[in-house]
Amino acid sequence: MQDLKSQLQELIPEQQDRLKKLKSEHGKVQLGNITVDMVIGGMRGMTGLLWETSLLDPEEGIRFRGLGTVARGSIVPSKEQVEALSKDLANRAAVPDYVYNAIDALPSTAHPMTQFASGVMALQV
Repeated sequence: MQDLKSQLQELIPEQQDRLKKLKSEHGKVQLGNITVDMVIGGMRGMTGLLWETSLLDPEEGIRFRGLGTVARGSIVPSKEQVEALSKDLANRAAVPDYVYNAIDALPSTAHPMTQFASGVMALQV
């Protein structure tokens, strides 16, 4: 059985080409009128997402073929692939002490986004 990462590596270039073609052929087509209220309201009622057999519900989030999903094109992973991905993400979840040290070195008055950005950048080491 092919792992999810390999499946995505095959699918992504096809989808990129498909979107480039769509943009070049239809990029100037207007889809509707958007108000400031709609933008502030989290894009409710707006056409703002291209999807394939999915629904972007304003309350429940993205559903793909009836399943909750992450953005992954037309792949519905098997139970084994989901378990492997979950295990991989759990293995990556540990935050090294030096990241906490970098955040703790900031002034206590630092904006939360500054703290967040500093923590993310520390993970780049």
